[in-house]
Amino acid sequence: MVGMKDKIQRSFPVRSTDSDDSVEPSIKQAVAALLAGRTAIKHDHPEAVNLRLVSYEITREPLTEGNPPETPGLAASYERLHPGHFDPEQWPELLSQLEALHKKFPDDAKIGNYLAALYSFLGRHADVRRTVQDLYRRHPDYLFAITAMIRIHINHDELKQAGEVLKNRCELSLLYPDRKIFHISEFVAFYSMIVRYHIARGAMDEAQSAFQIFQKVAPDHPDMEKFQRIFQIGRLKRDLGRLSEPKRRSKSGRKTK
Repeated sequence: MVGMKDKIQRSFPVRSTDSDDSVEPSIKQAVAALLAGRTAIKHDHPEAVNLRLVSYEITREPLTEGNPPETPGLAASYERLHPGHFDPEQWPELLSQLEALHKKFPDDAKIGNYLAALYSFLGRHADVRRTVQDLYRRHPDYLFAITAMIRIHINHDELKQAGEVLKNRCELSLLYPDRKIFHISEFVAFYSMIVRYHIARGAMDEAQSAFQIFQKVAPDHPDMEKFQRIFQIGRLKRDLGRLSEPKRRSKSGRKTK
């Protein structure tokens, strides 16, 4: 667990779009722990939430909490089987290994997750969906199965199904209320998905709020530039709409005279 001297305590304003210039530089390096959280309490309307601040840590240290049981004899091999550690020319050989292991150990969550990720790298989208669906069926509480399943639904414009998986749990502390520490990879996977989900449903204020927290922890993540472009386009459309509003009112007024 991250020591106290390596831990940053920070609470983020909920649904705020103001920048926080007082955030310590170390938080931008995503090395220290970030203490931040939001608990949403659903009311009659699914979008109506009452928010209160809670805390959790984010670390780069290895964690066993939150992961399904490891397969005996495979734990030592997980690190060297991670697709992100391989160059593209090595993917075919790795694919053979992962497919063989997945066939032998279908309940191993990490192997299933790695295989789905590699299929994605290879552009084999049907295999991604099949593997993720099986992973989510076997491990419905596994964070990477949840985020992967929601992303697949978003990519296929299946927002209703995405919402059914998410169940309005738009914060890690809602998804896992008993956990107080998360790995940086869990945080990144979750927040990248949450920003995408809000953008897909047109909830740009919520997307911007989630993006600001995501950006503070992982400013160099590949999705950052893409999300920033989406928000810029959204702001441009909003500003153009405001500029044209007086003209529409003027025309409407002349017609009713």
